[in-house]
Formats: sequence, structure tokens, C-alpha cells
Amino acid sequence: MHGNTASGADYHERVFGAPPNGLWPSEGSVSDQTLAIAAEEGFKWFGTDEGVLGRTLNVGFFREASGLPANAERLYRREVPDRGQSITGFFRDHHLSDLIAFVYSRMDAKAAGSDLHGRLRF
Repeated sequence: MHGNTASGADYHERVFGAPPNGLWPSEGSVSDQTLAIAAEEGFKWFGTDEGVLGRTLNVGFFREASGLPANAERLYRREVPDRGQSITGFFRDHHLSDLIAFVYSRMDAKAAGSDLHGRLRF
């Protein structure tokens, strides 16, 4: 890898013994151009929030009472841009991520694990 990604990629390779093959660009910088550059730099995947996918596809991921998002089939499958880039996108479930980061840490571990397991078994 070269360009501005070299120092981060070099550090990753020193720490983990292999070059990185994915990245999480800032949400305001996910674009066709960014993804094309990332693919040229050798990245195979990128991650970002569901909001970026929703704005791109003009769909919402509003949660039902069960917590399952509307349009879940769009959120939970990997998206491959159709503009010639060879890079795959993975989109985080914002609600589930917030539960893990902010709610489960204040709960009893067994209760938190049970709640997470129940949500993943939809």
C-alpha cells in the first residue's frame, strides 16, 4: 500500500503480522471516489453505519417493537457497489451497536447476554 494509507497499513502489519484488508472510513467520506481509492489501495471491505446505507438507498431502518429493523434484508446482507469497485460493504446495526456500547455494560452479564442472543435469533 502506498500514499496516505502507508503509515497506518505499515503499523497494522507490524502489530498484526499482516496488512489490513478492510477499513472504516468516516461516515462523511463514504463515496464512490473514496471506495475506488480504497479498492486501488488493496482494501477488500469497508464498514460504516446503517445510516449511510439508508441515505444511499433512500430507505429507512426504523425498528419494530421487537427491535427488528424495517428493510432488514437490505441491512443484513453485504452490499457490493455496482460501479466497478472490487470492495464489499458491511453496515452496522446502529441500534444493536448502541445496546452493546451503552446499555449492556450497565446490565447483569447474564441478562445482557440473553437479550443480545434473543435479538440475534430473529
